[in-house]
Amino acid sequence: MADGGLVPFELTVQILINGLIARPSKNYLIDGFPRAVEQAIYFEQHVCECQQVLFYDVNEDTLMERCLVRASTAAVQREDDNAETLRKRLKAFQESSRPVVDLYKKFGKVRHIDASQSIAKVYEETRKAVLPQVHFILGPPRSGKKTLGQKLAERTNMANLHFDQFLKDNNLFGKDDETIVNSLISHLVNQAATRVLIYDFP
Repeated sequence: MADGGLVPFELTVQILINGLIARPSKNYLIDGFPRAVEQAIYFEQHVCECQQVLFYDVNEDTLMERCLVRASTAAVQREDDNAETLRKRLKAFQESSRPVVDLYKKFGKVRHIDASQSIAKVYEETRKAVLPQVHFILGPPRSGKKTLGQKLAERTNMANLHFDQFLKDNNLFGKDDETIVNSLISHLVNQAATRVLIYDFP
């Protein structure tokens, strides 16, 4: 790592698995991973499927400038905060990690965030990116929407939510629209899935 290289992916994934086991959760935000297509595939085969990739896009000059400023102002100097190692790390990213972004783009899982903006704007873009994306599917009875919706959800990694079942499960039949919509919003905020397909709503 001090030379700007990557740790073997089997070791990295095993360390990550140990960390996930030690800290059980419904959701994980994993920073700086995967760094190579092999890591991504190995992780998905042995652990679980990635729901979403947040890609912070910044040009190389800005990255170099930020890292060198950090190196000159940090209380504790990092061994890899020098121009030569930084260039190696950026080259390694373009060669190994950029293909990961391209891989997940094919599945519609990448959220591009312009990280050259202010901290407040980057945070706002990030917040929007991690909120669930909601899709509605409507149609008259026997139109095939349920079957098509299930197939669509399976192929695009969306969670299914049938609105009538949601009303029944939450004792919301007969309630006013504001109460129903607020309950639905609360439910979506706590969804583990990043994409949700809702049947028969609005």
